[in-house]
Amino acid sequence: MRNAAATALLTSLLLALVGISLAVSDHAQTRARLDQRLALQADGEASAVTGLFDRTRLALRLLTAEAAFRDGIAATGDAATPGMERALGSLERAEPSLAGTASAIGLDGRERARVVHGEATPAEALARDVRGQPFFRAALGTRPGEVAVSRPYRSADTGTWVVSNAALVRDATGVPLGIVRFELALASVRQAAVTALRGKRGVQVALIDAASGGVIVDTSGDIAGSAPADPAYARIAQSGRGHGTLSLGGRRLAYRTLTGVPTGLRWSVVAEGPQPSLFAAAGISAGVLVLLAVAIALAAAGLVLLRQRQRGEAEALLAAEGRRAEAEQRTRMDSLTGLYNRRHVLDAIAAELARSNRTGVPPSVLLLDLDHFQRINEVYGHGVGDRVLEEVASRLQGRLRGYDVLGRWGGEEFIVLAPAVPDDETLRRLADQIRRLVGTLPIAVPGQPLLPVTVSVGAARAGDALRSVEGLVDCADRALAAAKRRGRDRVQLFGDLTVEDLVAEEPEPIRLARALALSTSAREDVPRADAERISDLAAAIAEQLGLEEAIATRCRLGGLLHDIGTAAIGERILALVGPPLARDRLTYEGHAGAGARLVRSVAGVSEVAAIVESHEEWFDGTGYPAGLSEGEIPLESRIVACAAAYVGLAHLVGGTEAARGLQRQAGSALDPEVVIAALALLTRDRGHPARRKRDVRTI
Repeated sequence: MRNAAATALLTSLLLALVGISLAVSDHAQTRARLDQRLALQADGEASAVTGLFDRTRLALRLLTAEAAFRDGIAATGDAATPGMERALGSLERAEPSLAGTASAIGLDGRERARVVHGEATPAEALARDVRGQPFFRAALGTRPGEVAVSRPYRSADTGTWVVSNAALVRDATGVPLGIVRFELALASVRQAAVTALRGKRGVQVALIDAASGGVIVDTSGDIAGSAPADPAYARIAQSGRGHGTLSLGGRRLAYRTLTGVPTGLRWSVVAEGPQPSLFAAAGISAGVLVLLAVAIALAAAGLVLLRQRQRGEAEALLAAEGRRAEAEQRTRMDSLTGLYNRRHVLDAIAAELARSNRTGVPPSVLLLDLDHFQRINEVYGHGVGDRVLEEVASRLQGRLRGYDVLGRWGGEEFIVLAPAVPDDETLRRLADQIRRLVGTLPIAVPGQPLLPVTVSVGAARAGDALRSVEGLVDCADRALAAAKRRGRDRVQLFGDLTVEDLVAEEPEPIRLARALALSTSAREDVPRADAERISDLAAAIAEQLGLEEAIATRCRLGGLLHDIGTAAIGERILALVGPPLARDRLTYEGHAGAGARLVRSVAGVSEVAAIVESHEEWFDGTGYPAGLSEGEIPLESRIVACAAAYVGLAHLVGGTEAARGLQRQAGSALDPEVVIAALALLTRDRGHPARRKRDVRTI
């Protein structure tokens, strides 16, 4: 009996040990999963809120660069006020969720202009002196590119909880002129947190002041702005750590301190869920607690080992994640100069082009080439050449605008993405500053004489007919080639290139076509770059349709030459306004045939004469000169007609309305499938790719 009892007790003890091990393991796994879920949620919320502040800083930097503020704040009268009000209102239009009240303030503390939710404030209601407000002194202490952000307060204009964002407006030499500020509604911060939460059940998120533990925003309630410290949040503030997890009562919390937000703000994101219970997780009944009490002592050692193992796995996971992030960063960096590489810059250009579609301010690309760099390698060796590249990269990094993207393009070439360049003159000044920055001082290399280094710069600005990454970089490259041909150590803008520049390095047929097109482009009433834009867009549409390279080349040639026949038409007819007389119309419509005869007589481009002759034929058969329709019209002619229609409309009404104009002409003047391909190309709508055309008539 004793043996049976002892066996039973021993068996019960062993079962209890197994039970407690399962209970501990289940509880540990449950809490680990909860910690992981909360930590990931806290990271996601931190990224969402940080992204909101990044957008805020970028919006304010772009706003302070507006000429309206540089001129208006310094003006003594009220003439410049409407310009500042329009600029302030553009912030509400571009980012409705960010701005509530926006204002421009002079260094004397007088408010020059204020816009509240897009509505301008009358002059008599503007503040006379705001120098006593905290944001004014904070803004005066910012460096170029910095933004001063206040603590939360309730806005006098909107009645909502906000933080004030302020930055200095400077003149071209960097001297402060005044302050531009706007109020970021904490409702926007709460919405970003709620959106990142994505309806996850059992999890709440709060944004707290990491210095005091006070609640700023809570996804489970209203916006607090400032509230007494929660005991758990006070422990976070006392810990001094940037991230971690902790338990308090029945709650489990994971927190992450925001990084990258403006100096002076110490905010943390806290994700909170219910603390799992050991007994509830294991389903242990009260009747076996006595037996489990005996087993707990024996299980303690195993529990310690289990926790050590979990800690080791967590540390290994964090180390692996760190190595992965570091490897990803290395794939986007140039190992010699520490600049971004070609892959990263191309991605940045694509993102900036997409952003400029919303803001309406196009970006620019600048390509830099060190002049006669090969001589340095040949005379002094590649080690000295590498040192020169490193020094040039260092000079450029220290002087570019804070939001410009600098990268190494390859060899001795560098590339700069310059967002928000309003006109060619601004681009020219920026490019010349870069040129002088590199070439003003020689480069000192230990053990070598001072090495004078100059740089040639080619620059291109995006526009309605230049909205692709490849096209923008190609135009900057053409401008760079022209700068080098003209003697080096100079700046060349793509918009200033002559026809001779554009044809200098093209294949023979393209050069012939560009030279012939010069006779049409030379007319004052025909924009000089239209043939180029139509040519590039026609070739791109052919590629979008998946057509052969030979067809795309014919489309490029046809785009250059499609209007060559207008050179034979008198200026009087081209200058007509309103419906022409019958004889004038016949004369004008003869340009297609005249152009075809001219092109057919020139060896090298004669194969595109049919495109020139039929590019005015309409898809529905109502065009001229032969009244062809649908498949009777060569495919290249239909593509060139679509490209010409878009470029012509873009000059008159802008790119967005021009795209709508193509849609309205589909099925009448234009081939619907070609229009679909053009719109997919222009809008980068990869979700609705154009169908590839098969069994079509080409020339």
